Amino acid sequence: MRTTHIQRLLAKRCRITNAEAGLVLAELGDIMADALAADGRIQLKGLGTFQVRLRPPRYRYAPSLSRSVECPARWYTTFRPVPALTRTLRNKPLPEPDE
Repeated sequence: MRTTHIQRLLAKRCRITNAEAGLVLAELGDIMADALAADGRIQLKGLGTFQVRLRPPRYRYAPSLSRSVECPARWYTTFRPVPALTRTLRNKPLPEPDE
């Protein structure tokens, strides 16, 4: 699902225009980014938890150089869904394979 589809659904359900729904989604994204940068964690009831973690520096082998190179430490974001969402997805039927 893309942002434009979510925008249309939000506009329809909340009885607002598509432009207003786009502004709401853009503002929500900004708020979430600011909260992650400041607090490192966002918990959304019924959905899950976004968290910022630090990946330590490490060495990786670079085949093009035929040697190990150092990868610096970096921040990354994780998402952990609530158990109810995990159960819902686990019980969802798999699509039929195309023949």
